[in-house]
Amino acid sequence: MLMKIWTESLLLLLGVFILAFVYAYMQERNFHPCRGLWKKFKMLPWGKQLAAVFAVGFLWAYASVKPNGGGNLRGPAPLGGITISSTNTTHALTAEDFERGFVMTRIGTDEEFDFSAPLGATVCEDWRAFGAATDWIYVTPTNWAFRVGTNAVERFRIHSDGWLETGTTGILPVANFWPFHAVLGVVPEANWNLLDESARPSRLWYCITPQNTLQVTWQNALLDRDTEKPISFQVEFCTDGRFLFLYDLSRLDADAATNILAGASFGGNEWTTNALPTNVTSMAFYPLSESDAYDQDPDGDGLLTIDELFFYNTDPHNADTDYDGLSDYEELFVCSTDPLDPYSTGGAYSDGLAIKIGDLDPFSYPEGSTNTVLENIFYSGTTNGVFAYPQSSESMAVLQVSVSGSGTGDLIVGGQVVPLVAPPQMRSAPPNPAPPLLVQLVKGETYPVYFRGDELLEVSLNSADFAFGVLPT
Repeated sequence: MLMKIWTESLLLLLGVFILAFVYAYMQERNFHPCRGLWKKFKMLPWGKQLAAVFAVGFLWAYASVKPNGGGNLRGPAPLGGITISSTNTTHALTAEDFERGFVMTRIGTDEEFDFSAPLGATVCEDWRAFGAATDWIYVTPTNWAFRVGTNAVERFRIHSDGWLETGTTGILPVANFWPFHAVLGVVPEANWNLLDESARPSRLWYCITPQNTLQVTWQNALLDRDTEKPISFQVEFCTDGRFLFLYDLSRLDADAATNILAGASFGGNEWTTNALPTNVTSMAFYPLSESDAYDQDPDGDGLLTIDELFFYNTDPHNADTDYDGLSDYEELFVCSTDPLDPYSTGGAYSDGLAIKIGDLDPFSYPEGSTNTVLENIFYSGTTNGVFAYPQSSESMAVLQVSVSGSGTGDLIVGGQVVPLVAPPQMRSAPPNPAPPLLVQLVKGETYPVYFRGDELLEVSLNSADFAFGVLPT
């Protein structure tokens, strides 16, 4: 809000300066166009004078109430006083939430997370070597951006005392994130021997995950720079604007951590708290835009945004939150599966394939079909449907997904779920490869790809249409 007031004040001063300059210039040139118009107006009959005044008043009133851009609603006026509620939850979305640009949707307690650095993570070497108290570093992930409103943020400034800011040097930050802003210390490696074994290592690390999120983690930082107060916390950014804070405050000998700052701020509009109970282990935040106020089911899955945020904990902009081939609505009201767990049926297959395949052998052939049950399910959605193989064209590409080895899993290509099932192998016969599944993609687009499944499952990708990088595991 302060940034908005500052901007409007500068624009007002600029407008006053321009008007003063134009007036001084006209006085110097003895040029008075308004006087001439006023003389002509007084010479008109009183009826025409009245009509002119009415026309000017009508145009001014129309311009005041007409939606900007012929119906493109912008600014706080259309959202003034808005409240979106639901009978499923006591939470509500208010005009203040939309003005802020995000909302805190969930607080988790008594959860357990592993804050160890995964293979490939980047550790801040300067802080590991020398420690840090009030230091900062810049992080610019390759080919990755985080959305704040309409801004694509590609660089973060990470502060050792538990906060981050976005933006470029010399420009006001777009957003601030305070997962745990307090008096903190990162202990240099040479002094780790002074710490309890459970408080080692003390460091900051960050990485891009296979799900294409950015994780920034303070592992075993010392609250109040006290060796008896090690804490770990993490902020995870999703490219669509969602962000998540994770905590391990269990080693603090207190009911709550006080004199801290936790929350976030977009353009000066903030949500913060100055204390966290030590059993709090996560806080989830979701971005909001004006479109969310008017389209309350943006992913078309039959669930309202407010219910997805506060009741079901699903993604309002993704009809299949857990990428298992079933929509959130189908999982909740048709199949009775968990929309947040792709393997909630408990079998070898993810829920979408498990529900559709039943007890059938995925490599058997339905009566009258020359394609396997697995192919029929993937291309037509049923065990014996009518389909045509995807074809390459000027605008569309085809990705071939081949499977070998043993086990099952899924390949997530963009928003598409490709079921992976290794064909059974006979010891007395050579390996029997399964026919590849063909995924149709738009040429010119970039698709994140990641794999989940058994370690012995081998996946290969081929295409004559485009290039791709290493498949994350």
